[in-house]
Amino acid sequence: MKKIRPSLLFLICIVSYLMFIPTQRSARDVNKMITSNIHAQSSKIDSIELYGWGNSATVPNPIPQDSFNTRTDFFVVIDTSEIIPIDQKYTGYHLCVGNKSTRVAQLPASDNKLYVIAEVFYKNQWRPIEYIHGSSCGNSYHHVYLAPEEYWKFQVVQYRGNIPTKLRYKLETLAGNIYSTPINASFNIGQLRKEYSLYNYYFFRS
Repeated sequence: MKKIRPSLLFLICIVSYLMFIPTQRSARDVNKMITSNIHAQSSKIDSIELYGWGNSATVPNPIPQDSFNTRTDFFVVIDTSEIIPIDQKYTGYHLCVGNKSTRVAQLPASDNKLYVIAEVFYKNQWRPIEYIHGSSCGNSYHHVYLAPEEYWKFQVVQYRGNIPTKLRYKLETLAGNIYSTPINASFNIGQLRKEYSLYNYYFFRS
């Protein structure tokens, strides 16, 4: 049996140690507008638009009792009570979208992506810092559904920049836009710039 050289053994120990060091995560510091990727599993399959929908890891769950004391039946809430890890790199929050009404909610979607973006308050107006990636396929566009007393719990990244501000999330619905309560945040000016191309455009109606 061959003996392992001390130098090789030392290298193996170092590599093993580095593999198990906890990753240092932080808020995302970026200087460009990035895509929103809020994928949702529908409470039911769209029987008319059979294309475009698919499975998502974010499934509807029953709304916990005595939670989400919102004024509206349909809500968007940023849960800042817990900082969560995202993608081994960043810190973030849970973004909760729920239906406290007695009717099934129908929401427009593209390949199971809800039309949700982050906005910041800058120079006395709300400005987007995320965009919806478009699709060249008409079958991508469909609807997802959320049953009464159910909600989705998404993960959203925490942003960091050199401009302190307020941040909120906007959800486009068939009845109009719904907004979360703003939270304290910061961003970089480059995040306001939209880079248009054929498949890379800002999808929201103003």
